[in-house]
Amino acid sequence: MCPCGLGAAMDTVHSTCDQEPIHVPGLVQPHGFLVVLDSKSGRIAQVTPGIEAVAGVVAQRLIGEPLERVLDPRSAQRCRHRIARPEYPHLIDPFPVRAPGGQSFSAVAHATDQADLVELWSDDQETTVEGVFGRLPFAIGHASRAASIEDLCGRAAATVADLTGYERVMVYRFAENWEGEVIAETLNGPVESYKGQRFPASDIPAQARALYSRNLLRSIPDVHYRPLPLVGRSPDGRELDMTFCNLRSVSPVHLEYLRNMGVAASFSVSLVVDGRLWGLVACHDRVPRRLSLATMGACQVYAETIAQQVLRLDNTRRSRHRSRTGDLIDDISVLLGSGRSLAEALDYTLDDTLALFGASRAVISLDGRQWTAEGPLEGAPIQVPPHQRLLLSERLGGRLRLPAELAGSFVGGVLLPLSDQPDRDFLLLGRPETLRSIEWAGRPEKQPEITPEGGLKIHPRTSFSLWREEVRGRSVAFDPLDRETAETLSLFLAERLAKQRRQQAVVALEETRQRLRDLAECSSDWLWETTGDGTLALVSDRINGLGDLRPEELVGRKLVDLVGGGDSGGAPGVDADEIASAFDEGRAFHGLTVSLALLGRGQWWVRLSGVPQYDGRGQLLGFRGTGTDVTPFKRLQEERVRTQRLEALGRLAGGIAHEIGNVLQPVLTMAHYASKRLDDRDFLEAALADICEGGARAKDIVRSVLTFARQTPAERRPLVLAPALARSVAFAAKGHPGLEIITDIPDTAGEIAANSTELSQIVLNLVGNAADAMGGRGRVFVSLAEAPDLGRMVITIRDEGPGMTLQTQARVFEPFFTTKPEGSGTGMGLAVVHGLVEAWGGTIGLESAPGSGTKFVISFPINNP
Repeated sequence: MCPCGLGAAMDTVHSTCDQEPIHVPGLVQPHGFLVVLDSKSGRIAQVTPGIEAVAGVVAQRLIGEPLERVLDPRSAQRCRHRIARPEYPHLIDPFPVRAPGGQSFSAVAHATDQADLVELWSDDQETTVEGVFGRLPFAIGHASRAASIEDLCGRAAATVADLTGYERVMVYRFAENWEGEVIAETLNGPVESYKGQRFPASDIPAQARALYSRNLLRSIPDVHYRPLPLVGRSPDGRELDMTFCNLRSVSPVHLEYLRNMGVAASFSVSLVVDGRLWGLVACHDRVPRRLSLATMGACQVYAETIAQQVLRLDNTRRSRHRSRTGDLIDDISVLLGSGRSLAEALDYTLDDTLALFGASRAVISLDGRQWTAEGPLEGAPIQVPPHQRLLLSERLGGRLRLPAELAGSFVGGVLLPLSDQPDRDFLLLGRPETLRSIEWAGRPEKQPEITPEGGLKIHPRTSFSLWREEVRGRSVAFDPLDRETAETLSLFLAERLAKQRRQQAVVALEETRQRLRDLAECSSDWLWETTGDGTLALVSDRINGLGDLRPEELVGRKLVDLVGGGDSGGAPGVDADEIASAFDEGRAFHGLTVSLALLGRGQWWVRLSGVPQYDGRGQLLGFRGTGTDVTPFKRLQEERVRTQRLEALGRLAGGIAHEIGNVLQPVLTMAHYASKRLDDRDFLEAALADICEGGARAKDIVRSVLTFARQTPAERRPLVLAPALARSVAFAAKGHPGLEIITDIPDTAGEIAANSTELSQIVLNLVGNAADAMGGRGRVFVSLAEAPDLGRMVITIRDEGPGMTLQTQARVFEPFFTTKPEGSGTGMGLAVVHGLVEAWGGTIGLESAPGSGTKFVISFPINNP
């Protein structure tokens, strides 16, 4: 943070510096003359003030005149010829020209999309093109023999110092973040050394670096010069682009920067390597020093040679590093080719991988399982964002979540994603913290000045004294070659991991297929497959189980045309209709039993299951399924049904006998007592009435049992429940003289839709069950309650018998279920009761527990006429 609240101001400073239009200053330095020609007419559009010393007339009067007013005709023609040449405008190729008055100049000329520019520099008789360029062959040969970039730059600084005569010549290399470091230096006087020191990126703003990448030379013979404005207007009316003009005036901030540095003259040459601004050869002097165009051109040629040598040495370094990367990849490939897994290959080559990146420790993660060279990672795992890309950083802590025990080994590092799930599959290589001191050429910050009008004026830093910065919490920095290596290795490992997983998936799929084939071989099922319209396209050989039927007899026929009515619990034909519906709707079906009939060949019962198959666009491709021959089971089932029907008839007959027996018991009792009292007419008449009523009830029971068997309800009519229930209880009591039946039946007028005979049948069964449970003796409680708010009439019949277990309660209403000894009951009584109650729209439930008796609760809806 900047002191005094200047943080925002500093941001504005940097932004302002980056936006200064230094390529269109509208000003020139005064050590030469600039003539701007309209490229269409060839006439003068702009000139430098003071040109009258050459042309003999003031600058303003030259506007619109031909170039011959400044140069003699031969020189003017030479300028036009050079302008028309296809060379790049940044190449300095000076040539001699003369003014009409006889003065000699060195000239350079180039064309832009706005105009044609001619620069005139005073001729230096002591410095000739031949003399300067004659010194280059040795210098170039000397540079080509450098064994390292540092050695090369040292030789370059010495050669440029020799060519220019400047006191201090530095080779300045840019880092990835555009900070500069002086890596070589030659001093020819009592000037301060900056070797090994850094300069902040803000010293050379972005637009300056862009300009330096295009025009390789910048010359300021005297930093105290007074810039001159051009006279006239550019041909297209825009500010004149002086990108390739050597007389271009530089930024006032840069001039102040040089003056603060104690520099009176400056000259710099760009080193552009492989299209990128790699560095600068910067020359400084304490006194003004003007170079000739020939010297500048020689320095330019030499600097381009140095850039080529930098590229050569860098390519050599890259080639060696790429060779090491290739060796590592080859070793991993050999291991994978021998059957090792990627995890094993990474473990085996881990030392070489660490050495390649200058790392000290690694964590490997595959399928979320993380481990180091020492074994599985204990405790909290490393947490990587799910969409993390390749990462190289001097500080990993802000990018990944690292367990405390690993933080020291992974201050910086390289994260190589190994799949599209980098949070589960990655290789992390760590570098420890490296404490280091960075030497800066002065404290790296500009000083803003707030003007009286409230504006912001930029000032460069005033001190270039050594300033040290202690760097903590970072590892050694990564260079671009590390990123290239990481990208190569990450892509290779990710591809091999994907290939390994594809191979594993293929093996697993083949194993699954083999298991399915084995299961199919052991299965009695046969397989089938249809096209989209339901035509059988494949039938497996297991179909041979259907007699001598062959698969080819079914292929080509529609499955729904071959199947007929079956039964899986439904009516005949229901399953066949279900299959047809499934084919129409494209849905699955399971376990449907149908008959498979082929004219002239026979009929079989089969159980079919099938699932639809769709393509990626959701179009139905067909069905796949299985078939099972159930013909033998069908025959057994039919035989079993016949047997069960006979058993059911016997049970039904026993049930009828049981129900009628319940009615006959009081009839026989009355007949017995009547025979003893033949002389008692009143008693005989009452007994005969009871006997007649019992006969009628027996007839109704037979009819109701037939109704139950046919699943059709008997006729129901409004029935006042209280008196009908009292009569039914009284009749049931006559058949069980040993029971004490205690009733609580209030005189209520509530009606239900029922049948008095069936009501008596319900009461007889429940009272009879109570009597059987208590051995014919004991108390039975019968009550009636009306719940008008619920619209129900509730009958409760409770005994004091032994009660029922939960298992018995769960089955007590099942037909033919009984706990009585063989021949003592049919299990139909409570089933009939349950059926009758539900037929009336009522409910029946029970409460019972062993040793606590049993209570049946019957609820009927109150009749609403």
